[in-house]
Amino acid sequence: MLEWSGGDGRVALDVVPLEVLGALTRLRLRLLRRIDALPASDAELPTRCTEWRAVDLVNHLADTTQWASDALAAAAAGQTSIEIFAAGFDPVATPKRLTDAVARDLDQARARLHAAIDANLRQVPGGVLLLDRPTPTPLGPQPLPVALLHLLWDTWLHERDMFLGSVPEQEDEVRLCAIYTLRMLGLMFALRRRERSLLVELRGATDVSLRLDVRGGETVVRGVDSVDDGVPILRGDAATVVDALTGRGDVDAALDGPAEARRGLSSLSRLLAGR
Repeated sequence: MLEWSGGDGRVALDVVPLEVLGALTRLRLRLLRRIDALPASDAELPTRCTEWRAVDLVNHLADTTQWASDALAAAAAGQTSIEIFAAGFDPVATPKRLTDAVARDLDQARARLHAAIDANLRQVPGGVLLLDRPTPTPLGPQPLPVALLHLLWDTWLHERDMFLGSVPEQEDEVRLCAIYTLRMLGLMFALRRRERSLLVELRGATDVSLRLDVRGGETVVRGVDSVDDGVPILRGDAATVVDALTGRGDVDAALDGPAEARRGLSSLSRLLAGR
């Protein structure tokens, strides 16, 4: 269990650091192969991000990878923020402003992404020595494994955005992204001072039951075998649920369970959509 204190109090996630690193490395290498195989004529293909075409997403992935390298360097220097996160970071407007400012050329975007990932992959193993050092992220300083988990979550979603669902669903990637999605949802509840507990039974690519508790200044996401204290239970296909909770589908359609338990679960998707 990873535990730390953030802007929303104490946070605990049921995550193994080395598993995050392994899943992120595999995901990036797979994504690079798929992007390298795109013909130049596909640069303007639509994606699930309505304001971004394929070339924009490749440029965005290059940007986020560069931010990860900058964050690792900052953590090594004992700094808890980097310029991009300190200057009024907006999860929708800031990334789009950056992609709008670079060339809409797929080969150039690919070259940017390769250079950024190559540099970051060389940097990350040394960064493992910084496991307890706060690392800058868009959510504020977090432990290095959690910063990498944020990067995994963002990359996983954008791979699906770009290839419109024709993506292999690896068990560890889907489970880790589901955990982080619930952490992000818990952050929304905590910042609004709303205490919530719910259990999400996920099936499909991963078969896991995840419990989210937001109460008493704590946000906890953990895997459980059973629940017997009256916590509401929601059920759905894992990848579909993550998509819906992040604005890439309908939450009510993705989750079966009490309507009251589903209420308020669209707050994260609205934030990511800029609403």
